Amino acid sequence: MARTPPDAGPGTATLLRIKETGNTLFARAKWAAAADAYTEGIALCGAVLPGSPAAGTASTLYSNRSQCRRLLGDHDAMESDAVAARSLDPMNAKAHWLIGCAFLRREEYAVGVRHLEKGLEMARRTHRPPALLREFEVAIATGRADWHHSSTAEDRINDVLLHSYCVSAMETQLAARLCAAAAASAARDAASSLAGAPAAMRRSVRCSVVVPPVAGEAPTMGDRDVAPRAPCCWAASPR
Repeated sequence: MARTPPDAGPGTATLLRIKETGNTLFARAKWAAAADAYTEGIALCGAVLPGSPAAGTASTLYSNRSQCRRLLGDHDAMESDAVAARSLDPMNAKAHWLIGCAFLRREEYAVGVRHLEKGLEMARRTHRPPALLREFEVAIATGRADWHHSSTAEDRINDVLLHSYCVSAMETQLAARLCAAAAASAARDAASSLAGAPAAMRRSVRCSVVVPPVAGEAPTMGDRDVAPRAPCCWAASPR
């Protein structure tokens, strides 16, 4: 009596039949019907653990349904199925392709390109069909181009912001220099006016200082009656 293959089980033939039905519907562009067929197969698999005999088949069903949902525009479900497929079989190259496409769609180009490059390496290692390798190469090229374009646009925005900041800083610095120059010019004009005044007038400039009264006397002002006992202010004192 022949031994049953390790990956065979009560539902193996049924799973293969369901998968082929889904593949036929997919080839006819009947993506919703194909997704339903793959869903039937996933339900038949039940709870599958990574590394178990049915993990490879279940991973393929998930990645096939993910591709259907991608074409139907259900991107959240597409990514969820792709992640499930990769968790069941990390060597599922198509799952990496779908996950990479999901990141590119969200404009997370660096992460998406890394997933695609990793998937392409797996596809080459497992000798997948040339058509799949070509899909990887096209997706990677597109992701890199979009990544470069977004970086260039961001750089242009940053250049505009930097230019605006530099112009504002230069205008502020110029205004401060003009104010300082105006203050220095006013100080020079005041000094020149004072230097040109007669010597007798410069000596006669004094501050009016209130002299504290002596007991029994009235206070006097300035040096008209009593010599000042307090120093004069700087602006009026001779230098």
